[in-house]
Amino acid sequence: MSSTEERIAKYREMLDAVDEAILKVLSGQSYSLGSRTVTRADLKQLRLYRKELEADIEALEENGTTRRRFKRIVPIG
Repeated sequence: MSSTEERIAKYREMLDAVDEAILKVLSGQSYSLGSRTVTRADLKQLRLYRKELEADIEALEENGTTRRRFKRIVPIG
């Protein structure tokens, strides 16, 4: 497996974990265990992170890198 394929696989694992976290938040933002209260992650942040991961996966599949490619333009005259 190439380095790019490994990164894509890792990002897909992370995307699955984010999806699981989103489902847990949707089932209840916080819960109590005895005298302690546990609050889950922020749904807005999870959705933003999900979009970033999807964009990174797409960039890796198309370009082999998450870096943006650009060309340097030098004006003449």
